Order: sequence, then structure tokens, then C-alpha cells
Amino acid sequence: MILVTGGAWQGKREYAYGLMDTDSDKKLIIQGDRCSLEDMKRVQIVDQLHLWIKRKMEELLPQAKGAGFGGMGQASDGGWDERVFDQQEMLLAQEKIWQELMEVVTENPDVIFIVNELGCGVIPMEVFDRRYRELVGRTCCDLAKEAKEVHRVVCGVGTVIKKATVDKNDVTAANAVKASDGKEQPAQANTNDEKIVDQPGSNDGGQVDQNQDNAQAEPEDDGMHTDPEDDGIQSDPENASEEK
Repeated sequence: MILVTGGAWQGKREYAYGLMDTDSDKKLIIQGDRCSLEDMKRVQIVDQLHLWIKRKMEELLPQAKGAGFGGMGQASDGGWDERVFDQQEMLLAQEKIWQELMEVVTENPDVIFIVNELGCGVIPMEVFDRRYRELVGRTCCDLAKEAKEVHRVVCGVGTVIKKATVDKNDVTAANAVKASDGKEQPAQANTNDEKIVDQPGSNDGGQVDQNQDNAQAEPEDDGMHTDPEDDGIQSDPENASEEK
């Protein structure tokens, strides 16, 4: 899910067109002021999401809809009565709206929501408008937490204020680890094999070879050495004189 926000008439719709999946077989776009929940599940872009939230707010809080001057939900001066907007009812309405939006995201995970940024400007005089602006802001905060991308558009130029790069890095890192494991593990196995061969040779086999070398060297020193300075050769004349 992608959230595109910004002021009114800032080119959000044209910008969102560039984020669409061109290979999708879903419908292109639908307007929030006249779409149903099922319609939102079958399109790529839901435009004017704030107007859909306003419709749901009026549906969930019927006491907020005045029936003319001095009607239900209105004060005697024509304004909305603060008392009809109970905090608990507002929280329940917010939760209901959130559940329906998550139902849309679950069945249409690549949906793009376009919503006006209502938190700027003059604070509305009417109670309903203030509550409506607050509800849109809170809903957008929750959507931004769940969205993989959040874009803010001003004068047709979008700024990415959130992008889910962690998952991509994890995938890249996992692929790199797999690739490195596939290449390095055989090399490590070879080096370990060489070490295993070398270690016995240096301990057991090396001692055997040294003993063999010593065994071969001793007969050469005893039987085959004919150096005139050797003691055995010098003793031969003495033995000869004693025999005479």
C-alpha cells in the first residue's frame, strides 16, 4: 500500500499515475466521495480518501448530521453542538474506519491512497469540521505506519518521506549470504581437509618419518663410514701389534 498526500490541487493524482503497476488488470481509479468498500478493493488508486472518511463519519455518527437550522446536532446559532461528539464515540468511529481500510489493504495490497493534507491552514469554526479534520489526520498517521511508501506532493513534485528499504536490504543481504555460502563453504571444506591431513602428518606421520630417517642414518654411520680419523680405524694397528 502506498499513501500519497499533499495540499489540494497540487498534482497528487498525476503523480500517483506514475506509481501504478502498468501490468495490473485492475481498474484505474475511483473517487472517495462516491465509492463503496468493495469498489476500493478492485482499483489501483483511491482518490480523495478524506471524502470517503467524511462519508463514513457521517454514517457512524448520525447525530452529527443536522437537519437544518436548530436541528439535531446543531446549536441554536446554527453551529454543530460540541456535545454530540462524544470522545468514546469518536474512538469507536475511528476504529471502524480503520478496520474497513485494513480490509481493503488485505484484499488489495498494492492500492494507492490519495488524501488531502487537512492539518494546515485556519482551524475550522464548525465543530464537525474540526472533528473531521482530526479523524482524517489520525487515520493518515495509522496508514503511514502500515504503508510501504509515503509520498508528499507539492506543485506536482513528490518527495518520498517513507520507503520500505529495510525489507529490500534484508532480501539483498540474504541473497548475498546464500551466494557467499555457496562459494565459500567448499573452500572452507578444502582448507579443513588440508589441515586434517597436515595435522596427522605433523604429529604421527612426521614422527614415523623421522624415526625411519634415523634408522636409515644409523647403519650408514656404523657400517659404511670409513673416515680415517674414526676411532675404530685407529685401533686396528694396535690390535695388529698385540697379535704379533
